[in-house]
Amino acid sequence: MYYYFSADYPAIIKINGIYYGSITETVKSLRLENCQPPFIEVCPLGSSDGAFNFILDENFLSHPFNRATVTDLIGGFLIKFEPQKTGGDFKVYRQEKFSNAIVTVFNENGCKISVETEKDFLIEPVNVSVFDASIFLTESNNKNLLAVNVNGKPNMLYLFDFDDKIRTVFSRAINSFNLDGGIFTTETPSDIVKHKITARWEWIDGAMKETSRTIERKSGFDSSKVPLMLIPYVFIEERLVGSTGAEYLSEGVKENLDKISSYLGEFIGVMPPPVFRKIEEVGLIYKNGENKYKVNYFTFEIENGKICNIKKSAD
Repeated sequence: MYYYFSADYPAIIKINGIYYGSITETVKSLRLENCQPPFIEVCPLGSSDGAFNFILDENFLSHPFNRATVTDLIGGFLIKFEPQKTGGDFKVYRQEKFSNAIVTVFNENGCKISVETEKDFLIEPVNVSVFDASIFLTESNNKNLLAVNVNGKPNMLYLFDFDDKIRTVFSRAINSFNLDGGIFTTETPSDIVKHKITARWEWIDGAMKETSRTIERKSGFDSSKVPLMLIPYVFIEERLVGSTGAEYLSEGVKENLDKISSYLGEFIGVMPPPVFRKIEEVGLIYKNGENKYKVNYFTFEIENGKICNIKKSAD
């Protein structure tokens, strides 16, 4: 069985007491065959995160603690460690007082947003590493809303309905936002095509709904010049941002375009195959529980620069 380790913050890893190296910028791998479950120590290279340890056994893989995510690679596991988001000294990042509400972004054993009016009070936990925050009044379709941007990793935008009972009606990781003439968010995923997605959100029937979306690509991108080995990946990336990806499909596959979504499932990411899988396979990543993910593999047959068949691999 293969195990891969990485961290979202400066850290090193020890396995059975032996220093194994940095896992911040380099993914460390370990292969175990019929051995006792190893003792893992993760040691942050800084004062903001405490060290922790665990036994890498079936119990951990099935129920990872809240600072770790486990991805089942079907033949191995990717284990990623996240920075500590609780603890720390009490701190107020930002507070704004309006005529009918007080909003505070603060740390008290983790970042939180409090919204207080004469009628109600709400605390919204914020599960990110926070640097700063900003607070605004905005409106959509004559509905007054409170907007809170938590500048952290990731950057988050929250919207609150505060007319009577306070409700969190929107929370999303974004790159930037604009409240001029509407509520707009921009996301720039780290993908091959360098997509930029700008969405407009409106208050409709008591909820925030996306009413328009603009998808841009990096300047000069030409889909006809994508290398053959990358065509499956850019196709999947188009699907991830909300496009059909039809330009990468043969005419025969296009006829079944409506069936592709159900066949591929609700994937949230794409990855190349690890060393123990076939090189031609493409991994699609799915949510599989609390702090857990799973990868299913597909092969894409290509003729004349177009995908002519998609086949799911056996586990």
